[in-house]
Amino acid sequence: MYVDVDGRYYRRGAKLELDVYVHDEKVYFMEIKSHGEIEDVEWFKEKSDIVKKIIGKEPEKLIFIAVNMDKEAVERAKQLYIDLLWNHN
Repeated sequence: MYVDVDGRYYRRGAKLELDVYVHDEKVYFMEIKSHGEIEDVEWFKEKSDIVKKIIGKEPEKLIFIAVNMDKEAVERAKQLYIDLLWNHN
């Protein structure tokens, strides 16, 4: 978790955390939710852009993992080039 104490990257005092960050020569940002809504997808993208600036590395992929997803969230993830892993039966 990163706390933006002085508001350098986001709001002053904001806590930024990716659920999973993996570094194996490549960087992947992941968000894990039980139910994905459009606001979750958009915040994940915004948060990923901020973390990218903080660590100075471009992620190979943005991956959003959820049990269920709202239709609007699925469409928004496609628009933002976020890979989805979810139960879409």
